[in-house]
Amino acid sequence: MDHSALEIQELEFSYDSNKKNLIIPSFEIQKGETVFLYGPSGSGKTTLLNLCSGILTAQNGTLKVAGTELKTLPPSKRDLFRGKEIGVIFQQFNLIEYLSVIDNVLLPARLHPKKNYRETLELANKLLNDLGLAEHKDKIVTKLSIGQRQRVAAARSFLMQPKFLIADEPTSSLDKENTKTFIEALLNVAKQHQTAILFVSHDERLSQHFDRQVSLLDLNQAKEEIQ
Repeated sequence: MDHSALEIQELEFSYDSNKKNLIIPSFEIQKGETVFLYGPSGSGKTTLLNLCSGILTAQNGTLKVAGTELKTLPPSKRDLFRGKEIGVIFQQFNLIEYLSVIDNVLLPARLHPKKNYRETLELANKLLNDLGLAEHKDKIVTKLSIGQRQRVAAARSFLMQPKFLIADEPTSSLDKENTKTFIEALLNVAKQHQTAILFVSHDERLSQHFDRQVSLLDLNQAKEEIQ
């Protein structure tokens, strides 16, 4: 059965019992769909991403990634599921500075073995080629530009061929030219792998690149502002 990449129903989350931080009646991302989620600072973008990745679990409602309800998994299995099925691109890259480009990309496979080494290495090299980094694969990542490092982080996030990818303000450190290059490369690779993307940013000018645009202020029905 072909499940949605993300399915949320009647989701409620609170950091404490005095108020609701998130109330989302319904939100769905289809397989391969790219969604741009925007909202001002403090509107709850990080909270929602942490719920979608299973770092946080909601008190009420359902949140399924590729048909799996995350809160039903025990913490250890949730971590394994996240590593295999959910790609994440962070704002600050989170690369290992003393490793080469190719070794940074291969890191998820070392933590969560999925295929034989030859197949994994072939995919890593293809991702680097698709993201314009093939000639830099043996360089230490500190030798790269900021834009190149973010593309290394993108390649790493696709290595396990996740069905759902979260991008958390990944262009905030990039200039206009590098932002355009990064988004075009990211969406091209996502299309090849039929990976759905939830791309979060406060910069609404980027929304034109995505299949759909969603305002978290409209999505969230909680009356209290998210902290």
